[in-house]
Amino acid sequence: SGRPLGIKSRDCNVFVDSDGTAYFISTTVENQHLGLFRLSDDYLSVVEHTRLFAGQRREAPAIVKLGQRYFMFSSACTGWAPNQCKLSWSDNLKEGWSQLENIGDNKAFRTQPAAILEVKGTKDTTYLYVGDRWKDPNLAQSKTIIFPVTFTDTSCDFRYRDSFEINFKTGEWREDTKAKK
Repeated sequence: SGRPLGIKSRDCNVFVDSDGTAYFISTTVENQHLGLFRLSDDYLSVVEHTRLFAGQRREAPAIVKLGQRYFMFSSACTGWAPNQCKLSWSDNLKEGWSQLENIGDNKAFRTQPAAILEVKGTKDTTYLYVGDRWKDPNLAQSKTIIFPVTFTDTSCDFRYRDSFEINFKTGEWREDTKAKK
């Protein structure tokens, strides 16, 4: 937790836009809102704050940009307990976000969003959802869950895959047909 620009902030993430502008994003005001904090050019200080999703009580924000569209995954504020992952999109990082839309199952496959990784290869680009699977009260036994997600114009295919194969050179992925059932 911290206080960028004097604003109480916790459960955070970072995002670097395609133009190199960096942002710190976190829950603010006792988890009431998400705060988008633009960082200075050297990424060492906060220079601007924008409130997003006022009163929506979202946390664990993970942002990815595809073309000119931003997608944000987030979870509700339920402590260590998993809950419904929601997706929103916008063509402007600071405003115009769509309504939150349920994706996946009702517990986000027992995860909470941590990041969306872009694997840009020679043939394709794959996006990997990275989620925290918290094990409360044994937090040391928590795991990181990773699986591919694909995006459409304003949504995504958010399906858990216990096993998959990815070629990091080409950027292509496929279901793991050799995995034990």
